[in-house]
Amino acid sequence: MPLRGLLTAASCLLVATSFTFTRPALAAPSIERCLEQADRSLVGRDVRDAFRSSPLARYDNVIADARGVEWRPRRPRPGSAGPRYAVAFAGSHNCWIGGEIVGSGDPSPSAPSGIAIGTGYRTTGSEVHSLQVRSTQDGIRVGSDSVDLRLTNILVADTTGACLIADHRGDLVVDHGFFHACARVVKLDTRYAGSTLTVRNSLIRIDNRRGVRSRGRLFAGRTPGSNLRVHFDDNIVVTAQRLDRHSLSLIEASCTNNTLIWVGEGDYPGRLPDCFEVIDGQRAWREARRAWREQHARQLAALGDLAAPPSACARPEVPDALRPRKTVGDGSGASCSEGALRRALAGGGTITFACGPAPVTIALGSELVIASPTVLDGGGRVTLDGRDRTRIIRNTSELTLKAITLTRGRA
Repeated sequence: MPLRGLLTAASCLLVATSFTFTRPALAAPSIERCLEQADRSLVGRDVRDAFRSSPLARYDNVIADARGVEWRPRRPRPGSAGPRYAVAFAGSHNCWIGGEIVGSGDPSPSAPSGIAIGTGYRTTGSEVHSLQVRSTQDGIRVGSDSVDLRLTNILVADTTGACLIADHRGDLVVDHGFFHACARVVKLDTRYAGSTLTVRNSLIRIDNRRGVRSRGRLFAGRTPGSNLRVHFDDNIVVTAQRLDRHSLSLIEASCTNNTLIWVGEGDYPGRLPDCFEVIDGQRAWREARRAWREQHARQLAALGDLAAPPSACARPEVPDALRPRKTVGDGSGASCSEGALRRALAGGGTITFACGPAPVTIALGSELVIASPTVLDGGGRVTLDGRDRTRIIRNTSELTLKAITLTRGRA
């Protein structure tokens, strides 16, 4: 892709001159692999419509460019079967970029959550990058249909449940995350042998308020035993409560170069694995938070324009062709007339063209009205010409245009 190499793995130092907090931390994550594995894009409104919570929200090889898109989920009405999550993301080799999900902060059990990944369809080899989720019940749920997923440059804050629910298969990598004030940071539900969870280059502020479940815990929920291996590397953990033994036992076997910023009273009241360095002070926490947010913004700014490839503004192909299937023309260019096209459009369906081997232009005397779900496939050789006199198409239903040219339309 033209974006290859646009991002470099820059590194950043969190430095404050008035106290001893200097360490290499939170290296900027690259998303080059994520961008290269997709061959088409959904942008803006298409992302909002395609991936809102729905069992049909499944695409393959797609870049979901959600920058500037916001969801504000509402709690379902009593007795409603409405979605619990604002967004459902599924499919293979997809790349999600940007987007913001903002809840109301409602603490009730029926309050909506952020994004569900791999909870209805198998989801493999995908990445979610630069998503922000705030004030929901749970932030991100990675379901049991998810295999080998990366979450990079993400922010999850102020949830009344868990920042992250991990019930995945294979590898789940959290790189450069910011988990802030979640009642539970990571809820472990996975039961699948051979699964791994890697948390690295991340900033984690544990919610220590009284009355919050799982106070002081990095990990809560089901004890995975030998089914899940947890890697915890190059992270910054901020807490005013001693970390629980369960969390420390999970990471002690695979844990390197972490910093614990202690914001409680006195010295840190306990023993930590050798992979932690303890630093005192609210100022260190403020500096770490500022540095993460600045780098988060730089990552988004570095992405540039995803519309560089010709296909970047196109919707993905419809998974199943609409019925009925109709053909305009009998194999000759003359047979592909305006009248033949209008007759085929009646009632919708998938419409293709048999106009011979040469490109053909269909001149229109008035606009074509699409009143039923329609796929109009020009095969790369058909042009609809408004002759600078008429609008070409008026769509009042669902329309997919494939490999067809529209020219000289006038409204």
